[in-house]
Amino acid sequence: MSLALLTLLVAVAWGSDCGEPCGEDEDCAREQAACLGEAGEHRQAIQTLKTAYAAHPDQADLVHRMASAYLAEGNVMWATRRLLEHVDAHPEDLETATWAAWVLIEDGDLARASQVLPTETDPAAGPLQARATLMRAAVHHLRGESDVAADLLASVKRGTPTLYPEDLVLQRSLRSQVLGDPGYPWSARLWLTAGYSSNATETSPQSEGGEGSQGSAIIALDVVVRHEPWTSRWARPHTEARFKTQVPTSASNFAYADIAVRAGAELGGTEGVRARLLYSFELLGDNTGDAYTTAPRLFMEAHRGEVEVDLLPEVQLFGGGGRRLYRRLDRTRSELDGGVALVKGWPGGWNLTGIVAGRWQWARHSDWNVVGGTALVRTAFPLPAGAMFKARVMVLRDVYPDHALSRSDWTFRSQAGPWSPSLGGWRLGLTYGVNNRWTSGDWGPSADPYSYTRPDHRVLIEVRRQDAWDGGSAWVAEVPNHQLPPPYELTAEVDTGLDRVQDLLRQEDSARRGSSCVD
Repeated sequence: MSLALLTLLVAVAWGSDCGEPCGEDEDCAREQAACLGEAGEHRQAIQTLKTAYAAHPDQADLVHRMASAYLAEGNVMWATRRLLEHVDAHPEDLETATWAAWVLIEDGDLARASQVLPTETDPAAGPLQARATLMRAAVHHLRGESDVAADLLASVKRGTPTLYPEDLVLQRSLRSQVLGDPGYPWSARLWLTAGYSSNATETSPQSEGGEGSQGSAIIALDVVVRHEPWTSRWARPHTEARFKTQVPTSASNFAYADIAVRAGAELGGTEGVRARLLYSFELLGDNTGDAYTTAPRLFMEAHRGEVEVDLLPEVQLFGGGGRRLYRRLDRTRSELDGGVALVKGWPGGWNLTGIVAGRWQWARHSDWNVVGGTALVRTAFPLPAGAMFKARVMVLRDVYPDHALSRSDWTFRSQAGPWSPSLGGWRLGLTYGVNNRWTSGDWGPSADPYSYTRPDHRVLIEVRRQDAWDGGSAWVAEVPNHQLPPPYELTAEVDTGLDRVQDLLRQEDSARRGSSCVD
């Protein structure tokens, strides 16, 4: 066999793109193993690392890379064996001990994981001690010993500067599972919409501008910011601010802006019933003037008390009541509403939300007394490459029992469309919607200001950004050279592309005040 042919066979065996065998050169072995791993050549990567590790048994990262290659092949036994052999030879190596412990935890061998980890750890002593504490918490959590796990997590304060970045993700995951703490005190959602509506006045607070229904391009912005700091397992403050505006470009007098704040507390532990008690304040202004006041003007002011109760992870009860003050004094009312929501998720990203709610309103003028109900169904299912398809249907029924003209309304709203994958928290959607309303009763001439084209068709391009953050998360320990994160297979992604139950209801509030004859 010629020398050229032998060289070619060696190059093919080791991956022609990753160079020739490194022998005992540890730096070369690291680079070549990474190259082979990216090419899917995990067996060759293991051989490269074995040779280098035999010559440098004090280089723990070489055995970590070797374990990663075994795991990539699905060989948990040999990954565990190599790690434990190194721990036996280097009992002071806490980093490798945590690697071995995590592989054992993932494999369900909690007893051996406990044996590998130190029985006492001090998170303040350094990032590896903090990591070992987190893994001890994981073991106790999986054993059903939630109180012990909670105490261990409490010893690793959120935002502590002794955590490596990958361990911060592990900490948040465990706090979420053990304590119910989402791990991000601050969260926000920005939603920008632009498109065309065949009846741009349909979601205006009122339709008494004299223009009737008309088509128009529309631009809308909806921003929500929440602050939910974790103060204890039993009581936590909750604050939320929202700004929403919609502008029909061809009917600017139907533009409106809505500012709302909710503040209160969440009560309850990790397991069992959890409740949120909140005060809600809202101001709604529109761009319609009259003979006495120029636009823009305050259209409505609301003060409410609200409660949300999570009976089960998938079931929520909600209710509220208060006083809503309108510019038109005859519409000023007291109100009471409540309902139940079911949120069900399936493996693979499927999600279904169903909401049924009722409302009772006692207005200053009896013509505006209302008994009504809402049914809403939202579904989302995954598309290839992380995209998703969302659809929502809502039906409202309103009866005005004391109205002089025996009035009642049915309102139908629907929308559906695909959404792009999350790109750093951003999603792009294309939505088509159909809205309609049917009014019964002898309205006579007074119905004219409320007429509009039926149905309303909308084609919208939507841009959405959802994110969450922790002000202390930047204070993490610097990662030493060659150090690898354990194979956690955890994600820090916070964008689901979906809204909370109360977000869905507040997004559709505009439908209930879609015009004076609906609200």
